[in-house]
Order: sequence, then C-alpha cells, then structure tokens
Amino acid sequence: MSSEEASSMSDSERSKTKSFWTDIKPSTISGRQCLVVRTKLKNPQYANLMLHCENHPEIVNNRPPTKPGYHKLEIYVVQKRVKFDRLIQDKLQWLLKGNHRTSHYILKGDCFQFTKNKSEATHILRQSDYTFSAWSGLDKTILRMLLKDEKHEHCFNSLIVYQCKSNFQRPVVNIRDVEVNHVGERSFDSEAENERQSAGSTEDMREEEADEQ
Repeated sequence: MSSEEASSMSDSERSKTKSFWTDIKPSTISGRQCLVVRTKLKNPQYANLMLHCENHPEIVNNRPPTKPGYHKLEIYVVQKRVKFDRLIQDKLQWLLKGNHRTSHYILKGDCFQFTKNKSEATHILRQSDYTFSAWSGLDKTILRMLLKDEKHEHCFNSLIVYQCKSNFQRPVVNIRDVEVNHVGERSFDSEAENERQSAGSTEDMREEEADEQ
C-alpha cells in the first residue's frame, strides 16, 4: 500500500477535491464524457469523486471508453451496473496481468475516509493497474467501490483512469501491423476477446483471495 493511502483524507484534500469539481468541465473524447486533469489524485480523492459524481449524472458514461485521448490524465466515470470484465476492455492491447490492490474506507456523512482497520470499514476500494504492452508511457487504472459485505456488486459508479507519462509519445501506426490485422481480423479479434474475458474471471478470483488475506 502506498504512503498516500496510509492516512485518511484531510480537510485540505477534501477542499481540493471540491475545488476540482467546481473548476473542471467535462470534455468529450471518442464519444465519452471525460474529466481531463493535470495531476494524479490520491486514492481517497478518487473515492470521494465516486461519491460526488452521484449528483452529476451528466458526466457518467453508460459504456467504458474505447480508447484514450492521450492527455496527461483522463478520468472516465462509468455506470456502476457495468461489470469488471467489461470495464477492462477497450481497443488497445494491454498486458493482461493486472496489479490489484484493495483498500478499506468508512463512509461518514458526505465523504469517504480511509481506514487501516478492516473491521470498521463499510466499503472496499478495488484498484486494478495495467501497463500497455506496446507503449511504456501509457498506463490504465480501474477503480471500483463495493460494500464490504457485498463484494460482487458495485455500489458507486466506477472510474477508468488513463495516464500518459511526461516522456510519452503517441506512436505512428505500423503499416505492416495493419495489413496483418486486416488479413486475420476475425481470428485476431476473437482471440483477444477470449483472452480479455478469461483475464476478467481470473482477476476477480485474485481479488477475492486478496480480500481474505
């Protein structure tokens, strides 16, 4: 667990989060509503953004994005009914082994507070990090909030976060790859879809094991 998760959300952090929502306006990227921000938020702030967006249905997407807009940091809010195996899918080829972390929160009034005491927690924040296999400068994170006693249903809208590192350069399409994909389009797409579905099932099992530890 990172040091930024080791303390509860302070008053200054809550103020920063509220200011974030006041100042920023959503953008449309690939037909999805997106929040483009300049700095990465801490996990307690992400948790409270989930809570806050309950009152902002205009920025909630009914489907996950198919590809990012390649800004420094993009946050997509996705309806809580969308399952995990759908959230991890897009048009890019990610490394399928995600790095999963679980943290615990208490819902007090209108905000979440991080807690190290699992027994007093009311909610679980699950974070899944992915690295893009072709471009080392692009990362993807999926954040989902669940009730501690009902770990299979999202209780708030999920967040999909794309992060482009400062040295990232968007690559030029390889013509040879396009030709190969065109020739084997059906089998390629089918294999990729099967791998993504398999990855989703395996990762859910890993998360359950992590919760039990």
